[in-house]
Amino acid sequence: MNWQIATREQLVTIVFHDGACSLSDKIAAMEELKRRNRQRCYMGIQCKIRRKQA
Repeated sequence: MNWQIATREQLVTIVFHDGACSLSDKIAAMEELKRRNRQRCYMGIQCKIRRKQA
């Protein structure tokens, strides 16, 4: 499977919710998620934490 064209939802489903996937597929999907998270930080995109307003 080409992990770079998979959406984030698909990768999360493979890693956490799909019990029929092989371990190597889960590891590859997890590595792709980590790579995307690192890429977001290097591009200068700020991830803001929203606080609940009372």
